[in-house]
Amino acid sequence: MADVATNTCVTKCRLAREAVFRRVPYDLDAAQERVRKAGLPKRLRSG
Repeated sequence: MADVATNTCVTKCRLAREAVFRRVPYDLDAAQERVRKAGLPKRLRSG
């Protein structure tokens, strides 16, 4: 199942075999613009 949230999911794994998932804000438009300005392939900026 695809994740369509515009936040980033950060996973922190602990030694006790526990994973903690957190959502953090992510400016998708700004990230896509940085990819474009860097001259990276168009496929890397698709949302």
